Amino acid sequence: MQSQVPLIPELARHLVAAGGKRIRPVLTLLAARLCDYRGTRQIDLAACVEFIHTA
Repeated sequence: MQSQVPLIPELARHLVAAGGKRIRPVLTLLAARLCDYRGTRQIDLAACVEFIHTA
């Protein structure tokens, strides 16, 4: 994950290294697919959902 804020990629690495089920992001991606979303922002949204939950 890229960001102009240096802390964001560091947090992303920490979350990925921590493991876990990651159900929320998967559900976000599945919902985008179910709604036939053709864009590219669903990955950003899934990451945001996980960050918000972790906060």
